[in-house]
Amino acid sequence: MMSAMAVPFLIPSVMTGYCFRDTSMSLVHHPWMREGLYAAIVLMQLFPVAVIILWLSPPSTVTDSAIHLGRLARTSWSFRFRLALQSRLRIHLTAFCLLFLLSFQEADLASLMQANGWTEWIFTKHSRGLELGETLRLAAFPMVVHLPFLIPIVLWINSPRPDDRHNIRRLSKAHTGRTLLICSWIAASLLVVVLMPTWHLVRGFRFGLNMVGSQPTLIREVSDGILIAATSGCVCLGLVLTLRSTFQTGVPRLLLFLLFLPASMGSLPWGLTVAEIFQTAGFRFAYDTPVPLILSEVLYLLPRAVILFHCFDLSENSPARKMIQLLSESGNAAQKRIGRELHWKFHGRKVFAVALLLSYWSYFEVMLPSILAMPGLAPINYVLYNSLHYGRIAALGVKLAVAIVIPFVLVTVLISLRRLFTRFF
Repeated sequence: MMSAMAVPFLIPSVMTGYCFRDTSMSLVHHPWMREGLYAAIVLMQLFPVAVIILWLSPPSTVTDSAIHLGRLARTSWSFRFRLALQSRLRIHLTAFCLLFLLSFQEADLASLMQANGWTEWIFTKHSRGLELGETLRLAAFPMVVHLPFLIPIVLWINSPRPDDRHNIRRLSKAHTGRTLLICSWIAASLLVVVLMPTWHLVRGFRFGLNMVGSQPTLIREVSDGILIAATSGCVCLGLVLTLRSTFQTGVPRLLLFLLFLPASMGSLPWGLTVAEIFQTAGFRFAYDTPVPLILSEVLYLLPRAVILFHCFDLSENSPARKMIQLLSESGNAAQKRIGRELHWKFHGRKVFAVALLLSYWSYFEVMLPSILAMPGLAPINYVLYNSLHYGRIAALGVKLAVAIVIPFVLVTVLISLRRLFTRFF
């Protein structure tokens, strides 16, 4: 059930926009219906984020009984407030803040569906030739709004990992109505965000298959997209692993807050900020290179990588980690081999999954390439995003299908090679 719930969050905005672009345009005379459709899609896409955080986070050491006793003892309001913040409320606040930031800064789908919001307003102003400095001035207030919502997320990531004796989940009695509501929500999310876009994609591919030969730049566009995505994902992964190894006891809160600032701005203001920086005299030499795009994507993906590793740390099993260490240090060759395999399953596979997810998000990030792509560089996500503004056409369905299938084929080949290498060596 958890895997099915997480799928909508991984569906790229270009795929959702391909499905609902024409529907949104048909509702131009009914703006409240268009806004409702956009809000429902965003909610279905982001809901899994909060569920995963709540599910992975261990139970608080401050129980409901402790909070109740604090009320009975008539302690001060400030003491009860601090007690509540150390309870399960802290995790709920973190999930809420993360959902707020992701929804408030969403720009890709809002632009494709012409949904009213500050991101669409800023994008329209900028596309009409507004100076970068003026665009950043208009975006200053929304950027400031983000800042308070970063604090609970940073505190949650920086909190020490609980002892295993506290990492015991309290079971509650299953509620039939709640279970039915969850199942209905998962079914609706899969239908609206996954199945309908997939059906439109397959239909567009089938009708536009004969146009593949008339797309001479398709392979180059996909190659540019994969190259930028792999570079950004690997650099971001290396940066996070370096931070984790440098600060063994945890990254300082102030450093975390500063590293989270670019992503908290949203892809549109962050891309405009990087463009403004690289047009100054000191950085203009690198403006027409891939450096601004890769740097912006690395810093934009960094918080996601940190959150992923923190979620993995919360779900890690300490006895299993100790056993793997003992097997890896054994003098027996067979036990060492078992230790290496277990290390891959418990640690290496997670690092590989993070690298894939970061590259995947970079591959389908559309706003940053639209602003920062150097002349001659046309990654497929940038081309798709620009083409989607002209509606859903058959040739676009072919490009989108190829752009989605090729990375999955490459990942399958990598996993197969790894299994083959393990079998013989």
